[in-house]
Amino acid sequence: MASAAPSQAPTPISKPAPAAPAPAPKPAATASAATGTYYLQAGAFRGENDAESLKARIILLGLPVAVHKAEVNGKPINRVRVGPFARLDDMNRARGRLGENKIETAVVRQ
Repeated sequence: MASAAPSQAPTPISKPAPAAPAPAPKPAATASAATGTYYLQAGAFRGENDAESLKARIILLGLPVAVHKAEVNGKPINRVRVGPFARLDDMNRARGRLGENKIETAVVRQ
């Protein structure tokens, strides 16, 4: 006759302590959440007439534009800047519109 194995009380398995909940990830910054004032520089000309001509084209697109006079390396320059834009979304819409009209731009943040 075979003897039965002695009965043993089951050993309780300890559960690990619950981990602290992970902090919720911060939402990614969106383009419209960026701060600052942005301009699109559509051109820089030595001659004021060229700058004013480009300014007129941009005015016809219904965008805010101005010619800013500056001096670079001791020489006068006329920068054609579109803006200001407080939100990147607005600036990007304007940039797209200018691009559709074959006006290349560079972003300037101030």
